[in-house]
Amino acid sequence: MTKLLLKWLLLLELLAFPLIAISSWVVSIYNSGANNLLAPNGLRWLLTSFVSNFARLPWAEILLGLIALSVLQFSGIADCVVHRPTLKQQRALLFALAALVSMVVAVGALTVLPPYILLNFFGGTAQSPLTDSLPGLLFITAEVVACVYGYTSGKMVTIEDFSVAHSQLIVQLSPLFIHAFLLSQVFEWIKYSYFL
Repeated sequence: MTKLLLKWLLLLELLAFPLIAISSWVVSIYNSGANNLLAPNGLRWLLTSFVSNFARLPWAEILLGLIALSVLQFSGIADCVVHRPTLKQQRALLFALAALVSMVVAVGALTVLPPYILLNFFGGTAQSPLTDSLPGLLFITAEVVACVYGYTSGKMVTIEDFSVAHSQLIVQLSPLFIHAFLLSQVFEWIKYSYFL
């Protein structure tokens, strides 16, 4: 079912390109403020903006989130919520909880103890290093907790286990990256044309 859905999505994405180009041409005839993608300036923009259109997506946050979710999934920590944990898993949960508490205490210490590293110039948290580093801190916390759980539960022992744990979800979702590329082009073409 999902393969069929992805095929239809790909077909729609590919059909969108000529439709947007022709629409931009028609609209530019009646609206001088619209950009024609088929005019020299429009074609120049098309040829030079593929990478920048794709780069507008927050790829660092997306990849870090996928890596964190992959490690959490592979480590088996989520299974403890669904199934009753074994004695070994209970012990691993205690170690993971200790790692989580350690991370929270470390961030708290950097925030409330001098020299107040994670506070802004006025001593607040609004627009501070704490809020700026929040995605990274969440990623590192998920990584540490999942790796500690995975290692102590025996699920992630070898370096190969750690490598697979970090890349498994990205490999599974890699076919979706072409759709992200095509959709980013579609949205940027529409935005450039000013016809919607």
